[in-house]
Amino acid sequence: MGSETRVNTMGGVAGFLIDNSNVRLYPALINDYPNEIIGELKHPSLSCFISAGKFGVFGLGINTDTVPTIVNRAIHKAGSWHFTTDYPASPEFAIYYGKRIMPTVSIGLKLGESNRYCEKNSWFQDISISGGMISVKLEPSPENSIELTGGVKRFSFESRTLYIDTVNYKDQGKLSFNGRVRILSRFSPEILFIAGGNYEKIDASWKKEKTNTSSEDLTSCSRECYTGFNFTPTYNTTVILGALIGEEKGDTTRPDTAFTNVSRAIPKIVVSMETEVTNWLTVRIGGNKSFNDLESKKTSGDTEIDRERIKEEKFKLAFGWSIKFKSFELDVMSNELPFTEPSIGLSATYKFSSF
Repeated sequence: MGSETRVNTMGGVAGFLIDNSNVRLYPALINDYPNEIIGELKHPSLSCFISAGKFGVFGLGINTDTVPTIVNRAIHKAGSWHFTTDYPASPEFAIYYGKRIMPTVSIGLKLGESNRYCEKNSWFQDISISGGMISVKLEPSPENSIELTGGVKRFSFESRTLYIDTVNYKDQGKLSFNGRVRILSRFSPEILFIAGGNYEKIDASWKKEKTNTSSEDLTSCSRECYTGFNFTPTYNTTVILGALIGEEKGDTTRPDTAFTNVSRAIPKIVVSMETEVTNWLTVRIGGNKSFNDLESKKTSGDTEIDRERIKEEKFKLAFGWSIKFKSFELDVMSNELPFTEPSIGLSATYKFSSF
C-alpha cells in the first residue's frame, strides 16, 4: 500500500516508489490496486477504487491540492485584488476508470473538475478547472514495464462587476498539457531499475475584455527526468537511491515588458529507506539534497533591463512510520527538516474485499 505521506518520507519523488500513490499520475495503475480507500490529511484528499470484475476498475477521488502557483497568480492579477480575502479553490472531483485489455496491456482514464464562485461588494469571481488524462501500462515481460500518460487541462477564470458591463477580466481560453513516462526493469529479485520523465505546460494568460486596456500572457513550462534504483536487500527492507534533473520556466509577457524566471535542479539526490520492524510496524527515513540554479530576467523589446542569478543548495529530511492492522494501514510523517514550517502528514489506507 502507499500514500502521499509515504512519498514525502521516502525522498519526495513518487516515481521511485511502486505503490498506489502513482495512480493520480498514471491512471492505468488503478488496475493494480482495486478495492482500496485512501485518505490524506496534509493536503486533504479521498480516493476509492472498486473492482467491477470483467468490466474493469472504477474510482472516485476528491483532491484539494489543484491550483498551480502560476494560475493563482493570474487569478489574483485578473481582478481578484478587488477581494480582500483569498478564497481557496473548491476540491477537485475526479472519476477514474481502468481495464486490463490484454494480459500485458492496461489502460486508464481520469476526468476531473473543480469550481469556485464568490461575490464581494459589487464584484464576483468564477473559477473552473477541468481536464482529463489517458494512461497506458505495457508489460512486455514479467521483469519490464512501461507506463505512459498524456493529459490536458483548462484553467477558466473570470472576475467582473455585477453592475458595470465594461470591466471584465477573463482567461484567454488556452489549454495546458502534460505528459509522463516511466520505465521499470528488474535486474534481479532484489534490484529494480527505474527511469522516467515528466513534461508540463500551463497557460494562465488573461485579458481585460471590452476596454482591452490590459492583458498578460502567463505560461509555465516544466521538464524533469529521473533515474535510480529500488533495492530490497531483505524481504522486509526497501532502499531508494536516485537522482533527478529538472527545469521550470515561467514567462510573463505584457505589451511593454517581459519577465522570465527559470529554476533548475542540477541535480536533486534522493536517498531513503524503510524497514518492517514487526508485522504491524514499519519505520521510514528519507531525504533529498538539491543543487538549484535560479535566474530571472526583465526585458523591454530587445533590451535587457535587469538580470539576477542565484545558486543555492537545499536539504530535506523526513521521518515516518506505518501501523498495520489487518486490512487497515495508517501512515504518519513527522516534521521535515529543516523545521521551516509544520509539515506533519497523516494518511490511511483500507483494502477491502470485492463486492
